[in-house]
Amino acid sequence: MKTALSLILAALTTTATAAAPVANATETKINPVALEYATEYRTTTAEVTGIAWYPTHTTSNFVTPDGNEWAVCDELNPESSYLVVFDTMGTADLTDDEVIGMVPIQK
Repeated sequence: MKTALSLILAALTTTATAAAPVANATETKINPVALEYATEYRTTTAEVTGIAWYPTHTTSNFVTPDGNEWAVCDELNPESSYLVVFDTMGTADLTDDEVIGMVPIQK
């Protein structure tokens, strides 16, 4: 399953389908540590709602269609939509999910 998800994420970053990465978007963001141990996944789309720059890191906030707000310690492109891959941690509770990858997609 991990290999399959890795291949899907790689394909999304290189294909020319409707969900292909946007040319002016930031690159795909993948958390290799989370990808290594994740066993159950879910995907959704997201819109960037804000970015905060700090001396040691950058935090990007985004919202998913279900209204949940999330943050990642990375800079996302606010003009792009994203396909988000979450590790569900094996539970139905969304609050323990962890972002594994974010792929910029066309709106």
